Amino acid sequence: MVFKHFPLEFVQKRKLVDWRIGTIPRRLYKLRIRADYKMDLVVTQALARDAYEEAKRLVQVIEQEIG
Repeated sequence: MVFKHFPLEFVQKRKLVDWRIGTIPRRLYKLRIRADYKMDLVVTQALARDAYEEAKRLVQVIEQEIG
């Protein structure tokens, strides 16, 4: 599970990314679970856009570290 191992490996152990970036996978995972299984969650355009921007930021940081 990426959301568990990413912060441990890349934030705490290797110190390659800031802790705020390291929390993105867990936040996005929790949001996906809520969106899939909670009928009371209204996924607004703003919520979807924010999640997309977080995912995009995470990918950019990873690409910088790998590239």
